[in-house]
Amino acid sequence: VLGIETSCDDTAAAVVHSDGRILGECKRTQSELNRQWGGVVPGLARDAHASAIDAVIAEALDKAEMKEEDVGAVGVTMGPGLEICLRVGFHAARARAGPARPFVVVHHLEAHVLTARQFDPTLQF
Repeated sequence: VLGIETSCDDTAAAVVHSDGRILGECKRTQSELNRQWGGVVPGLARDAHASAIDAVIAEALDKAEMKEEDVGAVGVTMGPGLEICLRVGFHAARARAGPARPFVVVHHLEAHVLTARQFDPTLQF
């Protein structure tokens, strides 16, 4: 699965095997931009995502030693988050999924909670 995250001020992508292993990942932070403005400015964050998204995805795939066509599914964060930032990730993910690949939207907070299962798959909530 190629996962894409743009909910606020980090642009991130990862390729994750069905057994939970992270095969490749990349993240671009907007820390310096945020520092200049004293916090997250949504329009600037959106523009930074748009500038970084293709390179972030390419680097995650490269680290996984995969090409886009090797990916079995595409997932993307769909909220909560800054809507104009989420839209960048959504469009990038949707384009990569195309008509042939499963496309999964992921609840941002639920994903945070479920990452605990990477370390303990038997964990029940």
